[in-house]
Amino acid sequence: MLRTLHPMIVHFPIALFFTAALFEALYLVYRKDWLRNAGLILLTLAILSGVAAGIAGVISEHYLPRLPLSDLKLINTHKNFAELSVFVYGLAWLLRVLTGKRGPRGALAALYILLIVLGLGLISYTGFLGGGLVYVHGIGVP
Repeated sequence: MLRTLHPMIVHFPIALFFTAALFEALYLVYRKDWLRNAGLILLTLAILSGVAAGIAGVISEHYLPRLPLSDLKLINTHKNFAELSVFVYGLAWLLRVLTGKRGPRGALAALYILLIVLGLGLISYTGFLGGGLVYVHGIGVP
């Protein structure tokens, strides 16, 4: 079971990151406090589940058979982009928390939006690489 842990939970952070971004965008349009609060909760859950998926990925990696160097490089690229994704979202979360109940304003709001959009791009590319590992290279498939 440990070797299949990563593919079982990796979809949660991806879905949560996208849903958090959706709620943040909806807040910008409708300015409802519950949307802002939900966005922060979703972002928090996304980061926590992203860390869990990363730990599960490291565990799953130990169960892989001997692989060619090209596959190992692809796994490391996937891992690096996953870590960068969670880091960028972590910066967005920190900015959001440090700016208090009203959230970021002015230039900080622009930075926050940039971090969220950058995070979406990074998590999308990470998922693309992960899909390639499974569906193109057959890594992790019994």
